[in-house]
Amino acid sequence: MKKHKLITAALLLSVGTFFSCEDGLKDNLTESKVYLVSSGLQEFEIYKTGTPSTYQLAIYKSGAVETFCTASVGLCSVEELEAYNTQYETEYKMMTNACYEITSSSVSFDADRKDVNRVVDIIFKPEAIEELGIGNYVLPVKLTEASIGITNDKAMVILAPTVIEPMVYFASSGAKLNLGLGAADMTQNLKIGFNASNTQNIVCNLVVDEDYLAAYNAASPVQFELLPESAYTLPASATIVEDTKEVTAKVALAVSTLPLGNYLLPIRLSSDQFKIREGNDMYVVEIVITNPVLDTKKWTITANTEEPAEAAPNGRPEAIIDGDINSFWHSQWSGGWQDWPHIIIIDMKDRCEVLSIDYYGRQSGGDANTKDMEFFVSDNQSDWKSIGKFEAKKTADMQEFETEEAEGRYLKVEITSSHDGSNNTSIGELIVHGTVM
Repeated sequence: MKKHKLITAALLLSVGTFFSCEDGLKDNLTESKVYLVSSGLQEFEIYKTGTPSTYQLAIYKSGAVETFCTASVGLCSVEELEAYNTQYETEYKMMTNACYEITSSSVSFDADRKDVNRVVDIIFKPEAIEELGIGNYVLPVKLTEASIGITNDKAMVILAPTVIEPMVYFASSGAKLNLGLGAADMTQNLKIGFNASNTQNIVCNLVVDEDYLAAYNAASPVQFELLPESAYTLPASATIVEDTKEVTAKVALAVSTLPLGNYLLPIRLSSDQFKIREGNDMYVVEIVITNPVLDTKKWTITANTEEPAEAAPNGRPEAIIDGDINSFWHSQWSGGWQDWPHIIIIDMKDRCEVLSIDYYGRQSGGDANTKDMEFFVSDNQSDWKSIGKFEAKKTADMQEFETEEAEGRYLKVEITSSHDGSNNTSIGELIVHGTVM
């Protein structure tokens, strides 16, 4: 009997200890509170699309104790907004009731510790906000009450929407196509965008603006002619489908039949539904048809001067025909200088008709120093025929030299002067136009 009493006493003691420990554990758990996920100043954009814009105010329940709770939000008073302005040196004004709507200001959370997120929808009316005129109009909102604690430093938000005019626009201003004579026909992609949430199908009109050619030529050092209608197929429109923000219009370019020349295709964008963003209403395709470019893969090159102290591939003559305008050949400058002329000889491996040469000076260091040069062709490196003398400008831009038509396997460049009067010369790249015989 005594033994049974001892066991019963022990059980009662353990049960009491269990409940005592559980109560102590709850005392040490994080207190449950609610707060605004994004408090303080919240700036965002809303768009004049004809429909209201909804901002979702997120409320979070924290804490480790399983607690059911409710929470409500409401507007701050004018005095509270003035206090905010004083503290942060701002000049915000309270927007009027016509500018917004809060359909339900209260939320509830289940006791489950995983049930922690709720939102209150605040509906803004862009047109009404815009009618307020000039001024920093905001909607100050706060947690007004909750059945548990509120985190005070995360209890207030200043909602500052900016009303944006929705617009259609070209994503880029155009393309510049430098093509060889007889180049393959191609397709040019025109990406058209919309800067707002799209709730309808937006028809974007496309048309060739012939009047734009004169203004373009007036501002360009190169003169263009309008691309013939037979050389392109332009869709009359492209549609940005509801719930999307862009569309790609495809323009077919029949460039294979174009003769040598400079052509322009100025495409203007318009819409009956939305404004076009200023400066993004034109897509201009420049097409320059030149003589075919000779392939340099098999070519070799030598020079009577080079500078190995430059970091490779720079300094070496191979840099002239490597396809990279940023690499460069340079005449000797360490340990002495090479007298004039500086001679470069290219073995094109095949007999070629040379029609023109594109010249790039050195791109870096402001050292486009080469000035007077003369080009020659030959079949045997003994009998050289001059195909033109040229004076290169001190610029990194491409310079086109129209040569006399001539045929030969070897192309020679003789450089006889520099812009600064020294014996230092350099070349970024030579691109030879012509045909293999």
